[in-house]
Amino acid sequence: KNGMTHAILEVVAGGIVQTAKDIHRYVRCTLLNSTKPFEDVVKSAQDSLRWLCHRKFLEWNEETKLYSTTPLGRGAFGSSLCPEESLIVLDDLLRAREGLVMASDLHLVYLVTPINVGVEPNWELYYERFMK
Repeated sequence: KNGMTHAILEVVAGGIVQTAKDIHRYVRCTLLNSTKPFEDVVKSAQDSLRWLCHRKFLEWNEETKLYSTTPLGRGAFGSSLCPEESLIVLDDLLRAREGLVMASDLHLVYLVTPINVGVEPNWELYYERFMK
């Protein structure tokens, strides 16, 4: 599901799909569709759309019958974070905004620090850059 959710967000935010029919066409072209029954793929896409709309990444306009991206969805798309990671970062930032006065450049360090690091950073260089 995670992969489908991320894929749906990317194609809507990227302007590739807007309507339910577009999404239907898109899921027909996925690798998942060639390995699973189409009904399962459609259900996964529908679940992903519901999840993205419920968590305010996407909006459905009942009049125009179009999906559009919210500021949160555009931020997640632009950051290349998966939607679940975006919610973690959003929660961290909202909590920081509530009770923390960022009087230094520490918030900039936070913004450039990835939440899942596969490579150990050079902490000495990191510290030197922070102190400049």
